[in-house]
Amino acid sequence: MSDKPSDTPQSSVQQAVALDQEVAGETLAAGQLGGSMMQNRVVSVSWSAEGPTGQGITVLTGTLTVAVALPASFSAFILAGVSFTVSNSAVGGTGIWFSYSGSRSVMAIRDLVVPGAMIALVGN
Repeated sequence: MSDKPSDTPQSSVQQAVALDQEVAGETLAAGQLGGSMMQNRVVSVSWSAEGPTGQGITVLTGTLTVAVALPASFSAFILAGVSFTVSNSAVGGTGIWFSYSGSRSVMAIRDLVVPGAMIALVGN
């Protein structure tokens, strides 16, 4: 037997399990916030504004597109333990306007919110 990964369905199942484990922490944190929840994959990201406030706080705004149309309106999303505020998301749409305000650097947040990332969306 080879130690090389294969492209068999089993490999796809293993990838799915790894993905579920990756977002498990975000789902738990989202569940603690209450409201409706949904996991979704980021398809694209566009950054609008960024910068530190001078008080050690970074503020970023942007829009992202997700893979699956939203069945509800959401107020926040969590990615790798970092919380983002959703300012606009339309039922049936895939666009989300969001912001981040916190202690992480601009580059750390930009490196986190990338196409392919799984987010846990939280509703009201």
